[in-house]
Amino acid sequence: MNLRGQIFETASARSSGAELSLRAGHLVLTCQDDGEVAEVQLTKVSDRLAGTARRLHLTDGRLFVTEDDKGADAILAALGRPAGFRVFILERPSVRNLALCLGLFVTIAGGLYFGLPVAADLAALGLPDRLERQAGGAAFENLDSWALEPSQLLTASQDRVRGLFEQTVRASKLSFVPELHFRASELLGANAFAFPGGPVVVTDALVTLAPNNDALVGVLAHEIAHIEARHGLRRLMRAVGWTIIVSTLIGDSSTVLDELVAFPVVLITQGYSRAFEIEADQRALVLMRQLDFDPKAYEEMLARLYAPCGTACDEAGWWSSHPGFENRIEALTPAE
Repeated sequence: MNLRGQIFETASARSSGAELSLRAGHLVLTCQDDGEVAEVQLTKVSDRLAGTARRLHLTDGRLFVTEDDKGADAILAALGRPAGFRVFILERPSVRNLALCLGLFVTIAGGLYFGLPVAADLAALGLPDRLERQAGGAAFENLDSWALEPSQLLTASQDRVRGLFEQTVRASKLSFVPELHFRASELLGANAFAFPGGPVVVTDALVTLAPNNDALVGVLAHEIAHIEARHGLRRLMRAVGWTIIVSTLIGDSSTVLDELVAFPVVLITQGYSRAFEIEADQRALVLMRQLDFDPKAYEEMLARLYAPCGTACDEAGWWSSHPGFENRIEALTPAE
């Protein structure tokens, strides 16, 4: 059996494709980049939770991340390891065990549904700015290593966008100016996204698509709004689950930073919630009016981003990480 995923090197945000497999009862890691083949052992494995990548910690300090829950459970079972939540270790179900499982499931489901968003937001808002920026920088390095290419924009174009970005930041509630990076990306297309605490990444394709400065300011203001409200951190806290929340609340910064490296995977595969997107849209319009830019240009820019792909936008480009086009356009109208 083979399990595909990404391997993160010790004390580094950089990752590469890798595969875990069982050979004669031993767990073997194969790295795609350098062809390394080595026998490895596990120290701990994250619980199985829908919508969350599994994290397998190796004894050599490296971290293996995969979206294949079934494959991870199969390997754990073959190794004689528990698959995740303790409820799965009940090997001989009985009426009593089934009742206990049902009660535990209801309790966990209720806690996750009602308690997780609140706990995640509290933990995110309580994280020191220094750690948020450090995590955002590490997450950017991770994405930059496998999904981004150097920008081909002319220096004059970059300077123009950078000037608009800094102007918008000064009008915001941020007490610092996040880093701004220009990148090309066939995978992400016309896109812009903010990491927790910065930096902000703008792709060449998005700058080319924007018809004027007003449209660009709308997109930049939207990303700045995400940083203001700590949407990225809150989104990741909700996706990763209780482990990182508890670590944040008790001040375990090393665990927090390890988990936050997964932000690019969460952003690309799951995106922001529609509520966060609408909140960022509304804040973007406020900033645009404050700076005397036309808010209508932002709505027109969203339409430009959506037009080439329609419903397929949910799978690639801006709309994969910024979902909910129809609802967002409807929400923009009364705000104007």
